[in-house]
Amino acid sequence: MKSNLDFKILGNENRRKILKILSKKPRYVTELSNILDISRKAVIDHLAILEDSGLIENFSGINRRKYYKISKSVTFEYALFPNTTFTRIECNEVSSIGDLEEIEEKFKRAKILREKISDNADLSKMLSNLREIEEFYNEVQKLEKYLLLLIDKTIEDCQEGVIKELDKEGEREMLIEIIRNGQISPEKLSKKLDIDLNEVYELFNNLRCRDLI
Repeated sequence: MKSNLDFKILGNENRRKILKILSKKPRYVTELSNILDISRKAVIDHLAILEDSGLIENFSGINRRKYYKISKSVTFEYALFPNTTFTRIECNEVSSIGDLEEIEEKFKRAKILREKISDNADLSKMLSNLREIEEFYNEVQKLEKYLLLLIDKTIEDCQEGVIKELDKEGEREMLIEIIRNGQISPEKLSKKLDIDLNEVYELFNNLRCRDLI
């Protein structure tokens, strides 16, 4: 299904960026604000316009947090200038994925598919293999989105654990930044937390002694 909309909506660069970000996985307002480096109010305004147009929708996620995603079954294309490559964004509902055994079965299936395409086969068989591979690829994409949501949930759980278990404010702030951003240099931590670089190293050593990093 293609959405009929006023394409002036996509004339705003930040709205295009939001759509591109949401095409990969659902996000909440603060995440979008941090990624785009714009205020939460600006993000909320852009989301309202995109939601009114039917391009995105929201749902209640972990801890009742409001997530935004590309609307189910919406597909649209646009070009910024004539003769440029079209950007295509589409999204289907992320279905729930089963337990670990089901995931392991998917990896086994991938190996079987690889062996299939290695065999000599006639055109009919190759086309059948292609359809099966495409179907499996769609399943893997859904799995990826599901795992990204699990990552978000785990990050939130870790942040709550940090607040509960760490007494020193500096240690809490530093560990939360590491949880949110992964690999981050001491210099960036010093600038972001507005603390001396030597204190960053001291906090890092304290957290490492407790096996927290």
